[in-house]
Amino acid sequence: MTSNINLRIIFEQTADNLSRTAGINDFRGPSGVWTARARGIVLPSRTVPNPEPTLTDMAYVELMKKNYLKFLISQNCDGLHLKSGISPDKISELHGSSNYEACAKC
Repeated sequence: MTSNINLRIIFEQTADNLSRTAGINDFRGPSGVWTARARGIVLPSRTVPNPEPTLTDMAYVELMKKNYLKFLISQNCDGLHLKSGISPDKISELHGSSNYEACAKC
């Protein structure tokens, strides 16, 4: 039996656990930022000085190049999706990005 299924992923939503493989702490995991704070532990602001995109980030780029993935919705604020090559018009960073700054007075 053969199948002619033409699968297209419209969008994908990612969360902070994706960045753990890049060495970045998540927020709610066992070594997460909020978990540490609840225990009275202050973590450094950056756990990895210059994180690189993960294999998953690069897989999303390939899925977009092949037109399987149309849009990425990210809860990550580490900027690795953009660093991997995802076009800014193909991503929504729900919690912002640590790579952009804006004047709070403007």
